[in-house]
Amino acid sequence: MLDPHYSPLTSYEQRKRIDYAIYDCFAVTFLHQAIYDKWSLIQLREAKLTALFTSNA
Repeated sequence: MLDPHYSPLTSYEQRKRIDYAIYDCFAVTFLHQAIYDKWSLIQLREAKLTALFTSNA
């Protein structure tokens, strides 16, 4: 879909999708990994959302 020779998308739309993948999806993946490294699944289930994004350090 993102191959410029075979894609039905314009180059602008392709660039937007690539940027989305780089900046949004990868950022969430790194955040997800950092949270799972420090929290157990039980802690994640019981935690308030603000606790996941604040540091006690």
